[in-house]
Amino acid sequence: MLRVTGAVCLLACLACGSAKAQSPPPDIEQLSRNLEDSEQSFQFAQGAVAAGDIRGAIAALERVLQINPDLANIRLELGLLYLQAGQADLARSYLEAAVNEPDAPEEARTRARRALREAGGRLDRFGVSGFLSLSGQHQTNPNGSPDAVSVAGVGGLPVIISGDQLQIPRGSDQSLTASAAIEMRLGLGGQRGNELVLNLTGVGTAYSEQNEIDVGYLSARLGPRVYFGAAGAPSSYLRPYLSATHLSLGRATYYEAVGAGVTGLRQQALKLALEAEIAYERRDYNPSRLRTSAEDQTGDYWSGAVNATWQLSPRTRLSLGGAGERAEARREFWSRTTLGVEAGGQHALDLPFGSSASTVRVSAGYQHSNYDEPDPFIDPRNARKEDRISLELGISVPLGRAFALDGRAQQTWTDANLPNYEFNNTLVALGASYRF
Repeated sequence: MLRVTGAVCLLACLACGSAKAQSPPPDIEQLSRNLEDSEQSFQFAQGAVAAGDIRGAIAALERVLQINPDLANIRLELGLLYLQAGQADLARSYLEAAVNEPDAPEEARTRARRALREAGGRLDRFGVSGFLSLSGQHQTNPNGSPDAVSVAGVGGLPVIISGDQLQIPRGSDQSLTASAAIEMRLGLGGQRGNELVLNLTGVGTAYSEQNEIDVGYLSARLGPRVYFGAAGAPSSYLRPYLSATHLSLGRATYYEAVGAGVTGLRQQALKLALEAEIAYERRDYNPSRLRTSAEDQTGDYWSGAVNATWQLSPRTRLSLGGAGERAEARREFWSRTTLGVEAGGQHALDLPFGSSASTVRVSAGYQHSNYDEPDPFIDPRNARKEDRISLELGISVPLGRAFALDGRAQQTWTDANLPNYEFNNTLVALGASYRF
């Protein structure tokens, strides 16, 4: 019965398309009507999912895809709906076609990969997915060099010295960054497809001139992902994990950490996704030739974040999130509390090049940090306070199902009550990425 209903809906859409094909070429007014029709169909699909009307939601999203055939996020949601409706073959075709495209939301990818195992009847299957990227960057101030610094003079009075008079690496530089994020999943069985997940992340950045800030980062997280909700279409999950991290600067170990945390996701129909995370690490900093007092920062590190994402239309998503961290160090002038907020959005648009819809992203963030005590070597009277504002614009142009060209521009302003920590930086990056 469901197959017949879906066929009738599709024939109705094709008939509508045939009628339009006999009319004159579409003008601006016609394109506006198509856009409005697409958004109305998407709004109907959201209401249908919330009401449990899976057939109605499928028909509405098929109509959206007829007008917007390149939207990976819509194909992913259709695949999940077809799986709920018992149409495993249709579900698999939609999910496989869209899961690695750059405009697919990350939380939808997670649900889609779990659904692909269910569509294939292999809930105990081992799976691997990942993301590889290579990019070149130009930065105006990658080392965060200030224009001036403060040092404690006679009697503890601060003395301001121009940064040009000190041996501080200054000026612009170019770098090359390679990164990889790999997720390995082992199905644990059960109707909801719970799984054991290992995440491995690696980042390496090499600078042309300022090699003392070359970065090497490795991280691992291991823990189960437990799903909740309907057996065929779980709407949320929790994932506790254990973690290990290594960070090197200038080819010398900067810190190593072990910890634990938990992440969670709640998907509200097609419209709203809520994510949250809380984590703890024990960070052990290592002194080196360039950073002789790094071990002063050793201590406990707590962090937490919440984020909400709204799918406003088939092509547009908005997000709003908040984050906080608490770092405790051996020397109190390194202990700090940081709070921040970030807002952003992304929009899929059709460019004359690219294999499907390209994704434009924009975001703005603000964070404020308070340090517990003054640093006696800088200013024994004033503890450090810092405000940071960042703006970012990015674009991903797909070249097939898995490859994409990526561009990014970011501007950061850092204002502090101590001149040592005031700096601005402009970053421009261009690269390529591959999802599997």
